[in-house]
Amino acid sequence: MAKERNIFELAARCKLRFPIRGSVGTEDLWDLPLEDLNTVYQTVGKALKGMEEGSLMAKAETGESALANLRAEIIKHVFMVKKEEADAKTQAAVRREQLRQLDDILARKQNAELEGLSIEDLAKKREELAALG
Repeated sequence: MAKERNIFELAARCKLRFPIRGSVGTEDLWDLPLEDLNTVYQTVGKALKGMEEGSLMAKAETGESALANLRAEIIKHVFMVKKEEADAKTQAAVRREQLRQLDDILARKQNAELEGLSIEDLAKKREELAALG
């Protein structure tokens, strides 16, 4: 967790901006759909590759390439968190639907069980329920 706080702290201190819809701040990334985050990530990746191509000092990180790496790391983190949240939401919806289906089947089976009772048994159950309130 310290690493994530550190990258977001660096972004805040540098007033890091991201190349989408003009220029957006780090906090605005959380409002973007996954497709837009992927597009920004690709843009940052292309810029980073462009900085490294033709350089004899590919290993030495310049200030601009350090910012590009930071941008890429932040976008990747935001993307992964949002993707995990979306996946969890989808799985929860699937579970809710399965529960609803099981409840429907259970109700039908309980009704079928009641349908199979004799008139006397049904009358007795009705009297018991009516006596409760």
